[in-house]
Amino acid sequence: RDTNIQSDNLYAESIFRTLALHEGSSASVDASREAVARCWKSRGVDFSPIIQVDGCGLAPQNGVSPATFVSLLRYMYNSPNYSVFRASLPVSGKSGTLSSFLRGTALDGKGHAKSGTIAHLRSYCGYIELDNNTIWAFSIVVNNGNGSSSTVRKEMERYLLKLTEKK
Repeated sequence: RDTNIQSDNLYAESIFRTLALHEGSSASVDASREAVARCWKSRGVDFSPIIQVDGCGLAPQNGVSPATFVSLLRYMYNSPNYSVFRASLPVSGKSGTLSSFLRGTALDGKGHAKSGTIAHLRSYCGYIELDNNTIWAFSIVVNNGNGSSSTVRKEMERYLLKLTEKK
């Protein structure tokens, strides 16, 4: 919850470094990155296309494709830990970093997602629960979008609303 709802970057970095310590390695970035890659590989998620420079996502050199995020989300959806993971995510229009995202729309309260914002980049990755009990995993990443951060957010909202309309 601290990492996802409150977006506590120090906490996220600490978890990242602790993963390597848990395996008996040093808490270096390299050892932590290797521990994360081994973890996901053992679960069938291809982690190789990821560029990971830190554990909190603040380094501008980090790179993760939306397809990789959706693979992680699909894995978590089918995992016995899905309900705990889902509960750790902010709710659209209601909590954390999503408190204003999709508020007052047809998707208010129906999205559980993690936001990511850094200079010239905005992303939302998570789940949308449709009225027909269908759950979609989604990932939208906009890098160097035109306009202000709020303009980009509004376009992302419009896209999700259009995509889920009448589904």
